[in-house]
Amino acid sequence: MNDEIQSGHAFARQVAAIEDNVLVTTTWLDADASRDKSQNPRQWSPVRFPSSLAKSSPAHPGLYGENTGFGSRKDMLLSAHQTRRYGLVGMAWYNEKQLLSGHYATLEDYKRIIKSLRSAEDEQKL
Repeated sequence: MNDEIQSGHAFARQVAAIEDNVLVTTTWLDADASRDKSQNPRQWSPVRFPSSLAKSSPAHPGLYGENTGFGSRKDMLLSAHQTRRYGLVGMAWYNEKQLLSGHYATLEDYKRIIKSLRSAEDEQKL
């Protein structure tokens, strides 16, 4: 309808067809992840499904994601956790105006979370 594929139509086939060096992207990193251990993919959070597709693809494309917007610090922490849990190459925080507004998660929150993730990575390397 609008020449976009965000609806996920035949997403498994699209990811399996990747041959180039591209990233699979996902939104809603801050979605409820409490059923990600389910065997039923319909129960998974929006990041787990494309993560499983990217891992099973012969091209092994990377995965990148963003939150839904209007996120709190708690939403940002969940997004960062999901980024690490599913091996995303990066995370964007949707919407810069919201990030700087003082009403939602802040740029300072983002800085602290990134720093804590880097510290955890450094500890794992030891």
